[in-house]
Amino acid sequence: MRTAWQEATEEQARHHHVLSLAFLLVVVCFLMVWCLDISSQSVMNRVFTSPQARWYHTPSSTASPSAVNTVEGNLDGVAADAKNSVKEFFALAGNFMSPQPQRYTRDEVAQHRTADDLWIVIDGNVLDVSLFIHQHPGGLVLLDGAGGQDMATVFARFHHPSSVRLFANFCIGHVVGA
Repeated sequence: MRTAWQEATEEQARHHHVLSLAFLLVVVCFLMVWCLDISSQSVMNRVFTSPQARWYHTPSSTASPSAVNTVEGNLDGVAADAKNSVKEFFALAGNFMSPQPQRYTRDEVAQHRTADDLWIVIDGNVLDVSLFIHQHPGGLVLLDGAGGQDMATVFARFHHPSSVRLFANFCIGHVVGA
């Protein structure tokens, strides 16, 4: 026959197990959210902030003309910073270069611009993403890359450097003049 002390101890042990599982669940959820953090933005920030607010920092309508001129005067510096950021992004990713020797002009790439036949240029690499477009987490946003322009800046903005290793699955060559 069990004593009241034994029953209380067993009840306490069950309570500790439940608390341990709850704590573990919280830790796992936290780690999942942390691992989903892309481009140093929290998941919640991406959910609750419009893309325009994340991308564009325009002067307010009440900005003085001198403030607007200052912003316009700094555009060259901003463009240089963005270009350096993209270079740093691809350097962190290992400066991937397509192993395929084929060369394509931007006009040739631009001919492949539909969801069923889509080629894009990222950091000088030509990728045939026709089979991937419907699995892309961003959906048909890949079509924005049609036309032969290099989408390195956009790619760096929305991806982690480790995703560059996936290029190997889609690379068909290099763009001429990149």
